[in-house]
Amino acid sequence: MTSRKNLNNIPLHRTYHENSKNLEIDPVDKSEAPQDWFEVEYKTYDRGEQIDLPCPDPVETVPLERTIDTRRSPVAFEPTSIGRETLGRLLARTAGITERGETDDDHLRAYPSGGARYPLEFYTTVLRAKQVETGVYHYDVRQNALNKTPQDDVHEFSEFVYGSLENAVILVFVTADLKRTTKKYGERGYRYANLEAGHAMQNLCLVSESVGLGCRPYGGFLEDQADEYLCLHGNETTLYVGAVGRPATASQHDNNEDESR
Repeated sequence: MTSRKNLNNIPLHRTYHENSKNLEIDPVDKSEAPQDWFEVEYKTYDRGEQIDLPCPDPVETVPLERTIDTRRSPVAFEPTSIGRETLGRLLARTAGITERGETDDDHLRAYPSGGARYPLEFYTTVLRAKQVETGVYHYDVRQNALNKTPQDDVHEFSEFVYGSLENAVILVFVTADLKRTTKKYGERGYRYANLEAGHAMQNLCLVSESVGLGCRPYGGFLEDQADEYLCLHGNETTLYVGAVGRPATASQHDNNEDESR
């Protein structure tokens, strides 16, 4: 994979880093701040039937520290499927609302967001789930529900995600509507959106581990093709991809490698 490396012989990462630094920090008078700094935007789809997901049991069943200790990024997956309840748990614990406020602008979620701007959106390609048709869905965080996107070629992801995705039960795409953050923080908002994507992906890794699955995050993918696959428009773009499945044992992985040689 290739991308532009420099601008006027200066590495792009350095150009961006220097131009998005905080040069001073002034206290913000909230009474003088624009109203849209406090309004949270939600993406919705009006495309037929909505698939409601079950709310996960709030009782913690696996100690967090043990989950952190055992978390790994699987090299390969073995064949399996998941139920609707597990699918709901994966998405709700990754990106869902954990505390509801008085209005839609006051809800709290499973990950921190700079200035509570919540630029992230979440999509899932469901590949092997009981009671949920194979397809590409947008996760409606307010409703804890799935809405199918216009994408019909479900397996097209294999053309733009660099990795072994065979036997994954779902893929999770983390996108960001960058305007939600940059209208408050300027160019520095791009940093915050990427940090936020990392917070959410770690949630997906840990909750996958807690239900006996594994998650492998991918930064190696073609952004333009991913955006097209998800039917994104405007300021929304893909930041991160996670593949979830049951980790294959070392012997199974070796056998798979032998067969592919």
